[in-house]
Amino acid sequence: MLRDARMTALSGIAVQQLSREVLGRIKPQTSCNGCFVMKPGIENQTVLHFIVGYHVDCVTSCQDRKESMSLRALGIGEAMPALTRRRFVLGSVATVGVFSAIETIAAAKTPTICASGGGQFPRDMLKRAIRQAGGGRSRVLICPFAWRDPKEAADFAKKLFRGLGARSVEVLDIRDHAQAVMQVSNADIIWYSGGLQKRQVLALAGVPGLVRTLQTAYANGTVMVGGSAGAAVMSKLMISGGSSGTAHTRSGLGFLPKVVLDQHVIARSREWRLRQVISKNRRLVGVGLDERTGVLIQNGIFRVYGKSQVIVTEWKQGQLSERRYKRGDKFTV
Repeated sequence: MLRDARMTALSGIAVQQLSREVLGRIKPQTSCNGCFVMKPGIENQTVLHFIVGYHVDCVTSCQDRKESMSLRALGIGEAMPALTRRRFVLGSVATVGVFSAIETIAAAKTPTICASGGGQFPRDMLKRAIRQAGGGRSRVLICPFAWRDPKEAADFAKKLFRGLGARSVEVLDIRDHAQAVMQVSNADIIWYSGGLQKRQVLALAGVPGLVRTLQTAYANGTVMVGGSAGAAVMSKLMISGGSSGTAHTRSGLGFLPKVVLDQHVIARSREWRLRQVISKNRRLVGVGLDERTGVLIQNGIFRVYGKSQVIVTEWKQGQLSERRYKRGDKFTV
């Protein structure tokens, strides 16, 4: 029915009904540079190249074909080659109905990070992350590549999430680009394992376009969860290690462009790493997570969970400033 619909024949009411059906079967982060662009705080500049079963063939029309996603991949009808590069003009009533439906869904999705400093993950924080993603119905995707044995890390994560009621838990397949993109697009929660954060980033960056797909997923509400190295990868500027008094940095996954997350900060006396990095990058803010302690981040608000403390390091009035927070505290950066 969707594939055979003729958009020009639809009334405003029919478009609203069908758009809800289509949008209810896809996640807002299913996007590329031209197919379904949905930005945080969605406004009228949103671009639709597909509607009610019709789809501009993004394999040829998008600027970055490696990040494209067709309706066939989503399981909603088939992309129609004959319609390649063809755009449809919606009537004013139909347009209002479609944008209204999109805006309603976008408003329900909040970019969320759930990051722990290592050791035992604060259970109440993880439960809240699962509720945010849809509870037992949420689809969990595991990125175990920071750990020396990815299978061991994946098995641990599967047991953890299934024990908390998640019924759908799978491991990201980075051997297949199309499969990896589809897995990310379908996920409600993405878990990043502990280990070596550099190893995780290199594994994910090795799949063309995958990091950008992860960033889009985060912006559109997929809950990003990680402990230890899995927390460190969330930053744009990532602390990858340190030796002989020198903190090493490299690019992370970029979910937090203005924040540098570090882990095991108090337990391993790593406060110096954030001090050094922030001294050299004074527009950034360092957030140091101790073991068994974490933050849930939404709309720029950090809420602290766990047993120990979170240290916030920033450059203020010509010098470094540090603040400490404990369980139940909230702060903004």
